[in-house]
Amino acid sequence: MKIFSFDGRAELPHLIKAYWLPALVIFWIAGYFFFPSNKLHYQFFLLIFLMGTVRLLWQHRPGITWPPKSSVLKVGGLYLAFYFLSIFWSVDTTLSERLSEIKTVVYLIIFTSLITYCLRRYPDFLFMMLKLVLIVAGLTLLLNLILFYFVNGNDLSERFHGFGRLWSPLWMAAVYGALTVILVGILTHRPVQLTATQKAGLILLAGLFFIAVLATQSRMAIAATIAVSFIAAVTSNVSPKFRLFSVLVIAFMLGLTMWLSASVFDRMVERGQSYRLDIWQGAIDLVSDKPILGYGAGSDIEIDTAVKKVDGWHHYHSSYIATLVDLGLSGFMLSVLLIASAFRTAWRLRQHSAVKISICVFVYCLMISLTFGEGFISRMNVQWLLFWLPLIIIAHYETKQRGTSSLQ
Repeated sequence: MKIFSFDGRAELPHLIKAYWLPALVIFWIAGYFFFPSNKLHYQFFLLIFLMGTVRLLWQHRPGITWPPKSSVLKVGGLYLAFYFLSIFWSVDTTLSERLSEIKTVVYLIIFTSLITYCLRRYPDFLFMMLKLVLIVAGLTLLLNLILFYFVNGNDLSERFHGFGRLWSPLWMAAVYGALTVILVGILTHRPVQLTATQKAGLILLAGLFFIAVLATQSRMAIAATIAVSFIAAVTSNVSPKFRLFSVLVIAFMLGLTMWLSASVFDRMVERGQSYRLDIWQGAIDLVSDKPILGYGAGSDIEIDTAVKKVDGWHHYHSSYIATLVDLGLSGFMLSVLLIASAFRTAWRLRQHSAVKISICVFVYCLMISLTFGEGFISRMNVQWLLFWLPLIIIAHYETKQRGTSSLQ
């Protein structure tokens, strides 16, 4: 399968003109690995996605029609609308803070529009994005390993992390766990025909990515990677031998994790539950004060807890708890409805390998969101990408199927 579908007579200027938008979008997504700062990554988002949206509007070819044909997009739009309205009853927020939250809503709409347009306009967009992201992720991981262990001289017991968007072990674990799940999905569901050499290379790369997750010592990311990889393997449509091989490899990953946890990462066990239970208890007390509508998006409410170290914190370390605090039971139930809609649609479109792999990444994101994150909309971090991009891909295939059905 080629990255670009063109004949030998095509010239470079024509390719640049034809593929400039998907190339810039992929550049931004790959930038999670190599941009040296979060601020720079954010600025490139504004440049690329706003410029792309203006261009699409100028050409009268927006990425989303209204009302959308996808049930996932409809429920997602309802959830986003509630989030937007909640900004106006948010507690103790300044005008600039409310404007910042409004921008996050606009940015998500823009992101969805451009990704949808690229998926619709360029049939090879997903393949291009996956291939380039895997290359960049592999190269930057090797660079981070060299800097962390050899240049900086860190010990194996220290939590592995990188630079830029991946400065935190949690976010590095999140993204490399997702890539491991994607590679396992490709190997077990075979969206493209793979040679023996390609399979060996992908297995090696998946192993490298999983070792990176182990090195970050992020327990939920490790557990989610193993669990979702196992589900992908046992539900695959490959030969029984390769399925057995996949299950044995995942069992080996589990054994390796348990061994490393006991013999190398003693500090990981000593950290216990990292005060999360105390944080969540304080957050639940906040929910009981405003249970229906919550405190509103953007509210930065201090958590009251008896533990001095985390008393007064603002970070809930759970996207579900954060949603309950900010949006109340109403917003939380809308998020549940969105998740349920994604599962229902993915099951109906399970004949598409891209949908199968997307729902695996989505399940992985839902699992890691149990123990870290500050909501599904507010911050454009790794988790934000892992939550919304699979939904957009699933919605694209749903729209495509319904469009085909209407022609018949």
